[in-house]
Amino acid sequence: MPSTPASEAAERTPSDRPRGLGRLGWVVAAFGLPAVLAAAMLDPDGAAGASSQDWPPFVLVTGLLLIGAAARDEGLFDFAGRFVARFGAGAALLGSVAIVVAVVTVTLNLDTSVTFLTPVVLAAAYRRGHDPEPFMVLVVCMSNGASLLLPGSNLTNLIVLQQSHTTGGALAARVVAAWAASAVAVVAVVTLLYRRRITEETGARATTSTPSRIGPAALGVAGAVAAMVALPAPAAAPVVVGLGVVLASWRTTSTSRSWWACSPSPPRSGRSGGPGRARPTCSVTSASGRPPASEPPSQRG
Repeated sequence: MPSTPASEAAERTPSDRPRGLGRLGWVVAAFGLPAVLAAAMLDPDGAAGASSQDWPPFVLVTGLLLIGAAARDEGLFDFAGRFVARFGAGAALLGSVAIVVAVVTVTLNLDTSVTFLTPVVLAAAYRRGHDPEPFMVLVVCMSNGASLLLPGSNLTNLIVLQQSHTTGGALAARVVAAWAASAVAVVAVVTLLYRRRITEETGARATTSTPSRIGPAALGVAGAVAAMVALPAPAAAPVVVGLGVVLASWRTTSTSRSWWACSPSPPRSGRSGGPGRARPTCSVTSASGRPPASEPPSQRG
């Protein structure tokens, strides 16, 4: 059967995705680091004052991005994409995507949401045979609209709050109504602009799923959220970046480690001969997706 853009998008695993953004990051670092050193040499006092004032926001966001990268490699975002696709098509899919994007934005920063959820939502739209444009617009707009709730959700929140030493819980209590109104407004506007294309089907459906590994990144996400809720930004930043560094180290040294990998199995036929329900199949795999070395050869895939 010839491959289609839909099937190619759905079958692409985290390790198969383009690495262009990673290479671009190294290019930016190659030019940015010399610029930082030059600024520090030209005005040492000004550079020291700026860094002492603004370091918590950038350190916290760096930690959240590291945690997000680990979650991407474990397949947590791919699992979220398959999860929202199960809730239905059209408006139901739009609503479930909005919820997932809002949760990821609040917990792991809007940059993480846009970077890692865009290909996942694209694949979810293809699985349901929909035009992906409305859902892509929703990802971008919701990532901004839902970034009010916690300090780490948006870099601007951190910069504004850095002198007040406000905890994430106190901020959430003050802005939760505005946050909810913003999220609802985003869904309403996207629905109004794309009311016809949301329910239209392109005819191409992709059903192939990639496995998700339940590993330490899930604990890292929980730890980051707890730190942002309970601590002010200057105290939460070292905790979050520490979690990110630990997970990044785990990613580079875990090729021989094992954890659970789950993927949906084909649906079994029901008792009356009709279609049954798909059930997840889980097995122990290494971080690279291969069976552990201790597994008997006869059981290896």
